[in-house]
Amino acid sequence: MEERKKKGIGLYWKILIIAGCIMAVAFALSFWPRLCDRYTDNIYPHVLSVNAHVTNLVPFAIGEILMFAGAIVLAATVILSVVFAVRAIVLKVRGGRSPRGFRFYRIWMKCILAIVVAVAWLYLFRWWIPFRGRVLGEPEKQSTFTLEELRYARNCMVETMNAACREQPRDADGRVIYEDKEAIYETVVRAMKSLSDRFPRLRGYYGLPKEAISSDFYEWMNIGGFTFSFSMEISVNRYVSRRYFYVLSCHEAAHNKGFFKENEAEFIAFLSSLASDDPRMVCEGVFDYFWDVDDAFYYALVDKYGEDLADMMYFKEPQPDALLFDDYAQAQEEAEELYAAEEHPLEEQFSEPAAEVADVGWETQDKLLAENSYSGVTRLILDYYAQQMRESQKSGQ
Repeated sequence: MEERKKKGIGLYWKILIIAGCIMAVAFALSFWPRLCDRYTDNIYPHVLSVNAHVTNLVPFAIGEILMFAGAIVLAATVILSVVFAVRAIVLKVRGGRSPRGFRFYRIWMKCILAIVVAVAWLYLFRWWIPFRGRVLGEPEKQSTFTLEELRYARNCMVETMNAACREQPRDADGRVIYEDKEAIYETVVRAMKSLSDRFPRLRGYYGLPKEAISSDFYEWMNIGGFTFSFSMEISVNRYVSRRYFYVLSCHEAAHNKGFFKENEAEFIAFLSSLASDDPRMVCEGVFDYFWDVDDAFYYALVDKYGEDLADMMYFKEPQPDALLFDDYAQAQEEAEELYAAEEHPLEEQFSEPAAEVADVGWETQDKLLAENSYSGVTRLILDYYAQQMRESQKSGQ
């Protein structure tokens, strides 16, 4: 009898093995933050530019569609696996052959494996490696601040947002006049690019924010926007106000540009707001991030002087203009009107469960990210003003 020829490794397995080896090496190297920064500053922007030129041609987020498709494929895989497992056991007991259609199942699972490897590849190079870099791609920031540094930061923010508040265009009723969201995003990109000397990855082409198909779930889960790392796309909740859209789109664009930690994306949004030539963006950005800085200053006063004296000292400091709160209320009203203008047939069944899942998700994210969570932006803002204060003192101003 002629001996069968041994088959070598097929092209499918060769590709998967090579991809797996490359990913293993890249994953190992990701534990060197400076190396991750080099990748994110020099290679990642080119990948994003090519990707964004393609995805910007599509009016919806491809990543969102793929997310739904992935859920369907996963469900189909589980069902197929159960069906074929049961059939195989039954035929084994009866002493029969492999169940019919097993070749189809084998091909299906090979496709699933290829998809898993492809998704892992995309997440590794489009999210994990940039995420593993240093915060803002820079050395560690100052973590403790004196009372005077806290006062300086707080009062600078009050002065900035009060001045911007008075410069905003208003109608005859005193309400702020906003442009449409497309024009707002142009303003955001312009402001972000103005920071590119310090953050080179903010140069180049930007992906467009796209309204999420599942905006209802975004709303119920208190999600303003989401960046799909594997497709390098930004999706936003279509019910957010135009005022909030400045900071929201800037935050998500920062993620898309490689600043994947929440504190650094928030800080890019803050700095971009300060650098903006539009007082509406300045006002919204500083107002949003002011309150945690304000709390830090107040509680520092309480720790040093006690609550009664701290209250007296606090109210002697400059305070936010009352008009800022009217503008904030106007934005909240707009968001409520946007939501009320549409029907939400799934609200009764899914809004509460979605909110409960979101609460767990937000809490888990805060624990995992720790100082790199949303609240961590306060330390970065305080460090920014502490440096500014020292430079001001050196120059004798």
